[in-house]
Amino acid sequence: MKMIVCLAGFLLGLAAVPALSGEFYVAPGGSDTGAGTKDKPFATLARARDAVRQAKAKLKEPMKVLLRGGTYYIQEPVVFGPEDSPAADCPVIYEAYPGEKPVISGGRLITGWKRGEGESWTAEIPAVKEGKWYFRQLFVNGKRRGRARLPRQGLYKIAAGADPPKRAFKFKPGEINPKWRNLNDVEVVLLQFWTEGRLRIESIDEPANTVKFTGQAFRPTSWNCGWYVENVYEGLTQPGRWYLDRQTGVLYYWPLPGEKMEQLEVIAPVARHWIRLEGDYKTGKLVEHITFR
Repeated sequence: MKMIVCLAGFLLGLAAVPALSGEFYVAPGGSDTGAGTKDKPFATLARARDAVRQAKAKLKEPMKVLLRGGTYYIQEPVVFGPEDSPAADCPVIYEAYPGEKPVISGGRLITGWKRGEGESWTAEIPAVKEGKWYFRQLFVNGKRRGRARLPRQGLYKIAAGADPPKRAFKFKPGEINPKWRNLNDVEVVLLQFWTEGRLRIESIDEPANTVKFTGQAFRPTSWNCGWYVENVYEGLTQPGRWYLDRQTGVLYYWPLPGEKMEQLEVIAPVARHWIRLEGDYKTGKLVEHITFR
């Protein structure tokens, strides 16, 4: 049986502790072709892991990897396996450089903003258009922003259930419009008390005001406390909201009052985890003697 431990999260700050001897250094402005020394640090945590992997057989004392302050953007998890495990009396410690705050970010900066229609700004994201990346969260200057939605506030109420009972319901006229842009990218969010169904639209019977979904809810759709639609372009009607067009790869954002796009740090998540510890319990090949502080 393979054991995988994931340290999941969008951002993680690391606290500093006193130094040990035997060190590698990592810095946002470093280079992975460098020596990993204080004056020539590596640029990535993965490169430091590889350097430790090569050196661990010769370790005669604890090894330390010090991360300098700043943000480290990763596109995929940094994976540690049994081959990264040092001897018990020579552990490896990954931690912040004293007095500094490194941050591991599983996000990607979005740049190249241009003024769009009305109050919105747009940025082209080729990876989205190519089908290589899709996200449901967006952070602006470290704060989460909501997707364009209808109604703007509150919830709609289902008019009645429909067949099949977990994949359809009746709505009131005007609440769902088959002429919405990219209808297959709209998500209907159905609140079923302690569960939340996120449903994609398969078809709409406009005369009957019935919508059918590609997937099904946890319970019959009539068992709910309300619903709303999200990532709908026509719902981009207020500041602080955004919309992602998967067909064109264009991201739309309506800044809050006082926000200036040239001064904003806009980040969307790309990495599901930032560290993975992968051992094999069945064979006894474990990840051991590695500490993160």
